[in-house]
Amino acid sequence: MKIKWDMFLFNILSRLSNTREQIMIMWNDKPDINEENLNLPSEIEYQKSVFLEYEKNQRDIAINNSLVAFAWSNIEITLIHLCKNIAKRDGEVLSSNFARRDRLKEIRNYLRKKDFCISDSLYNILKELETVRNCVVHAAGYIYFSNNKEKLENITKTRNWLKITDNIDEFEQVILVDINYLTEDIIYKIEKWLEKILINKGYGPRFPILK
Repeated sequence: MKIKWDMFLFNILSRLSNTREQIMIMWNDKPDINEENLNLPSEIEYQKSVFLEYEKNQRDIAINNSLVAFAWSNIEITLIHLCKNIAKRDGEVLSSNFARRDRLKEIRNYLRKKDFCISDSLYNILKELETVRNCVVHAAGYIYFSNNKEKLENITKTRNWLKITDNIDEFEQVILVDINYLTEDIIYKIEKWLEKILINKGYGPRFPILK
């Protein structure tokens, strides 16, 4: 049982690290768009530069939304796995409704009881990402159609790697993330939070991944 628990903790850290690496790969492998592959009708050939810029923006929005959804899903399921395996280790059974409503709050409350306390700063960062994710999933990133337009505008004012496009038409304004927001501002901080807890619990020397 002890060996299985140790391996699970190692796998949790590996999953977070792999998620961060996959995000960087997905961003760096984005398809190139150039004038040659636009295939515009001759009547609007003179508008090539305009359409090229539009296609690049649409590509970046699609990749942006995919990465936000991918990052959030992996973070969320990793934290839920952590809760469920702690419960299993302690001979408990979490309700089938666990983390079904206010997921982050339930996860945080449970982990706090088990000495895996999520700090206020990390919790706030995760709540911000959840808000960005909801905008991406439910409004395709268009903040005007989000239920949290004002909150998103406030978040972008405090995060260097988040921005809202400056379209004249407010209906077209989209929230965009730099990959550093996902890899450094979010996932890396979760890794460091978990590493610190594990080191304090005496796991450092046995886990090569812990520096």
